[in-house]
Amino acid sequence: MGSKVSLGLLAVLAALTFTSGTPATAEGAALRRAAKMSACCEPCIDYRDRSCVPACQRTIKTVLCVQDPCCCADLQVPVCLPCCCEGEPTVCCRNGLFGRTIVRYDWCCGCSVQVTILRCGDLVVTYL
Repeated sequence: MGSKVSLGLLAVLAALTFTSGTPATAEGAALRRAAKMSACCEPCIDYRDRSCVPACQRTIKTVLCVQDPCCCADLQVPVCLPCCCEGEPTVCCRNGLFGRTIVRYDWCCGCSVQVTILRCGDLVVTYL
């Protein structure tokens, strides 16, 4: 909780630095970078279901870790998987169109989840 408050304070201070009209300093640049990073690391997540695998009656709630190329931090993406998805998935990462990063998780049972990191930092989770 304290880190969010301090990052919010840095964002306010960075905004004041932009509007004050004073020459840019190293401290002002550091505040602007901190404000950009705090905004970068809080993505919106959009979920899409395009799976042709029949849904199981029970699902497991789990979290997938995806590295954000913007701020080099691990993002935790909550997903619901069928109970047949056991063990570690096969992970494949590639660059997509328009500056996107696409990470695909494949399980032995045939279920797949694709996490697309958009250039703006938002996420699209697609159940395949």
